[in-house]
Amino acid sequence: MEGVRPCPYCGGEVEVIKLGKNTDERMQNKPQPYRIQCYQCHATVARGQKFPHESYWDGQERIQQYEEYIARMSAPYGSN
Repeated sequence: MEGVRPCPYCGGEVEVIKLGKNTDERMQNKPQPYRIQCYQCHATVARGQKFPHESYWDGQERIQQYEEYIARMSAPYGSN
């Protein structure tokens, strides 16, 4: 995804997908889960917010960049 923090292992482009919360996650007010996968080395976070060797802040930066990317892609054509 363009503008989203790269893979911490190989530097490759990553894909981020926002997942739905299951019942337990909603009941316990847990953070929003995401699926993150590198296109190059295929490192995957099946359900979480960051790769295991990343800091909390690195993961949060990627999620913020993902949310900004989605907002740009879903904005009407020609809008600011």
